[in-house]
Amino acid sequence: MVSSVVSNFSAFVFFGTIVDYAIDKGATRTEAEWNIVSSSAAALVGSLGVPALADRGYVGRRTLVAVVTFFFAASLMWVPRVVTVGQYELAVMSAAACSGAQMNMRIVLLADYVPDQLFTLCLGLCGALFAPVALYCPAMIGKRLLL
Repeated sequence: MVSSVVSNFSAFVFFGTIVDYAIDKGATRTEAEWNIVSSSAAALVGSLGVPALADRGYVGRRTLVAVVTFFFAASLMWVPRVVTVGQYELAVMSAAACSGAQMNMRIVLLADYVPDQLFTLCLGLCGALFAPVALYCPAMIGKRLLL
């Protein structure tokens, strides 16, 4: 549960700041806003396509979650080192695809290892743990509060 909360917080912080960071890297406002569209498309592909690898039996579910988590972390570490707007776009799309796959695969692993009677309780606890943590995301504590 703790890893789920930490991973969700990392994704919220990252995706809450992609436009501002792109502008800081030299992108125009329009180019920076396209990061939202491309990251959404990449997250959709990641959440639908990557888990299919485990469903087809090409790789185990636990292994897939570990690999996707590694690539998510690598994508986040790549972002400060990008030089061009195109590299930034690729880093954002990579992180989004990994984040989408992680969200789906975490629930699948939870269903594999937790008894059916406790499944919804565990999901509820993850949400209850994440709710106060989400208040510390940049969209909530920036100059303008989103209320």
